[in-house]
Amino acid sequence: RLKLVFELDPASFLIKPLRSAGIYAALVMAFERNERTGELKQQILKLEQRLRSRRVVLAAVLQVMHSHALAEPAAFALIRRTAMEQRKTIEELSAEITARGMLPRAVG
Repeated sequence: RLKLVFELDPASFLIKPLRSAGIYAALVMAFERNERTGELKQQILKLEQRLRSRRVVLAAVLQVMHSHALAEPAAFALIRRTAMEQRKTIEELSAEITARGMLPRAVG
């Protein structure tokens, strides 16, 4: 029975006879598990998004390497520095670079 319960992956459980303290503990455990699961799902979505955007970053680095005759570390450093100056993520700036074909001008 315990193996079956663990396979179901419960958020909480109740023990008989039902008492208010047991019900309260089960509810607290269930709500905590639900909150933690939601946070983990958000973190997974964010990481998957970043993983998908790595192709765009790589394309932007290659484009900057070619257009500025730079090595890979220097091209990435230039993109990172420009992103910081413009208060954008590297992924956002990389998408702009691949769309425009060049580094955007500094805002200021």
